[in-house]
Amino acid sequence: MVGDTEESENTEQMSQRVTEAQRQLLEKLADRRFANLPRALHANIAAYYAWGAPAGMSRSERKRPDQIQQWLVAMSR
Repeated sequence: MVGDTEESENTEQMSQRVTEAQRQLLEKLADRRFANLPRALHANIAAYYAWGAPAGMSRSERKRPDQIQQWLVAMSR
């Protein structure tokens, strides 16, 4: 059973890293005003955030969804 707990913690940490990487990518793209954003990347980002806060999103990030939402709206223009 110890292995299950370790695996669960590793999965959660990996999920948090992926979530942070997605947020950082979204922020960098927003800084560039989403210039030359490939359609496939647009679709990937939109799908990632389509169901609200991803599982790996930290509590502090959940308190800041407005910024992410603003970036997503700007991306879709």
